[in-house]
Amino acid sequence: MKHLFVLLLCSGFACQQLFAQFPLKHRPGTYQVIARSGLNMRAAPELGARLLKKLPYGAKVEVQESGFQMITVGWMQGYWAKVNHQNQTGYVFGPYLSRLPLPADELESSLCADMQEFGFEPILTYYINQHLDSAEVRRTLYDTGPLAEESHLIVESQWYKQNVQVVTTVYYESSSTALRVPGTDIFQLYALLETLMKACEQGSRLIQNPIFIRDTDQRIIEIRDAGTDGFIFRIRQIDAATAELEMSSGV
Repeated sequence: MKHLFVLLLCSGFACQQLFAQFPLKHRPGTYQVIARSGLNMRAAPELGARLLKKLPYGAKVEVQESGFQMITVGWMQGYWAKVNHQNQTGYVFGPYLSRLPLPADELESSLCADMQEFGFEPILTYYINQHLDSAEVRRTLYDTGPLAEESHLIVESQWYKQNVQVVTTVYYESSSTALRVPGTDIFQLYALLETLMKACEQGSRLIQNPIFIRDTDQRIIEIRDAGTDGFIFRIRQIDAATAELEMSSGV
């Protein structure tokens, strides 16, 4: 299992500035509920506030404003978002709102079985191929060229009309796909990962009890699966306004 690491060096002050606005607040606009189990809408931006209703998976809401107070639910961090749904206004936990297309409800059992053995990268590539529209041809960023087979490395990039970038890395007998999403944070991408992995019965178990990487201020800036230390999934905060979900497969 191999990974391509990018080393980012910055001073303490620069890092503080980089993540000063993290987690992110949602901008006004149309979003969808990405939690498969639904999302509670409350009368006030408080966990104990009166429950107005439960928004179903895929429900479209209009975010009017976001902020109020940062809260932690389990270990997920984010802000309340004031939303309107069918002429009713309330407050929801922001990380479970997304502008990305919703993943498929389920995948073929044979595909899920293969991923259990070789890695769950195909669940991400399937999502990209089915739900995203390319905006450019794929570009090669790095290629070691005609070296020994076991040393060959190719890195490619492609932008999509949904304003996301996909970076693929191919090694000898393994590969990884990274989905980079401007205007999002690692908690919002973890919500997408939860929804993706629930398409396979065994997938949900693999994202439980992840490993957290923190900065000097103890803010979570990376989330990895515990079983393989990031081979199944790795979510990183690239900068204050861009997060990346990477999944790998291979032998």
